[in-house]
Amino acid sequence: MPTPRLLAVPAALLVATALRAQQPATADSGGARPVAASPVVSSPAPVQGDAALLSDSIEAGLAARSMAAIQGERDTWLVQRREAETRWATANTHAASLRAELRASELLRDTVERRLGLAKKEKRETDRAGAERERVAVERRIALLRARRELAAAEGELARLEREHADAAVRAADAEQAVAERKAVASPADPVQRLALEELQSRWLQALRVREQRAMELADRRLRVVESRQALLERARKR
Repeated sequence: MPTPRLLAVPAALLVATALRAQQPATADSGGARPVAASPVVSSPAPVQGDAALLSDSIEAGLAARSMAAIQGERDTWLVQRREAETRWATANTHAASLRAELRASELLRDTVERRLGLAKKEKRETDRAGAERERVAVERRIALLRARRELAAAEGELARLEREHADAAVRAADAEQAVAERKAVASPADPVQRLALEELQSRWLQALRVREQRAMELADRRLRVVESRQALLERARKR
């Protein structure tokens, strides 16, 4: 009769555990399957079949690094996340300033166009010529402001994605640390502890997947920032 703790274990995993328990407990002539190397804890080569069960879960997952290595990388990502947050706030402030400047320039353009229309109607050629030159200058300024606004928006989005990537990396480091801590105390013969370790490994892999997805999004956004800078340069070169 299974204990209350084992009732929470999926049926398929219980079957796998039962089948493994039926394997011979003695080592073959070449020795039992070795436990995968771990930077956190090193175990002697198992001499019984039950001890090889932990090896199965480790080989299916990932080998965690030392606590010091994990913590050092986590601290680095925390710094990068704070820096990305600062860049994001700065870019948003800059984009808001550019939007306000753009609205003012568009209002100025409307005023110049009204003056131009009135000068044409009243056949005041000197005023008409001056208004046309001013309109061209304002239109060029508006085009530049729009390009600068798009670049600022792209840089803000890049900073936001950098922050999300760093945050995902911190979560991955936390998940790796949880695996390392569990491996240091897990009992190979305890199916509940073994399954708990496998669950932590699954969470770690999921965290790594999210981190790499954020990295792909980040690479795409960096390309867009370069394209926005090219567009701004081309617009500035037009006279």
